[in-house]
Amino acid sequence: MVHFTSLSGTVSDTTSTSLMQKTRQVTDIHQTVTGSRFEVSKPEIFPLMEILVQISVSFGMRLGRDAMFLLILLE
Repeated sequence: MVHFTSLSGTVSDTTSTSLMQKTRQVTDIHQTVTGSRFEVSKPEIFPLMEILVQISVSFGMRLGRDAMFLLILLE
């Protein structure tokens, strides 16, 4: 497992693995609800929002808020 080396250190392996698992879970739920079990080429907004929520919980609300602001600008 990789740990933080400084304030600007890299994300630990466990955190990124957890984010990937969460994204898969949300995608599976979405596919079950919509009845589509195929991969969607366009990224879904909901898993992205879930990842941003996880990032804001993991790294503090300021970084999460900045990420949300960037997402809104990109839309």
